[in-house]
Amino acid sequence: MNVLYAASADHFLGALDRGRDLVGSFHVIDLDVDHSEADADFVVEVLETFFSMNREQATRVMLTVHTRGKAVCGVYPQDIAETKATQVVDYAREHQHPLMCQVEKA
Repeated sequence: MNVLYAASADHFLGALDRGRDLVGSFHVIDLDVDHSEADADFVVEVLETFFSMNREQATRVMLTVHTRGKAVCGVYPQDIAETKATQVVDYAREHQHPLMCQVEKA
């Protein structure tokens, strides 16, 4: 399964500071589908809920998704990345939202 997610540079630096080995890790990436305010709010909600971002971090990532078309939400081992991506896609479907998420090797 491919899931896409967006994360800030701070997220990656924080992972390095905590001594996480990013080799063999996977990015979770959110993909932009629409640009309405309601969609922006939904993306922020997803980032806060599934990636434990605060409002400021989630807003920065959401803006990256909307301006660049995608953004990395986090870096995880493959099983966790795939689980998070699946949770995001299922949540988006439940709320009839077109948000897509993909997992890519870091």
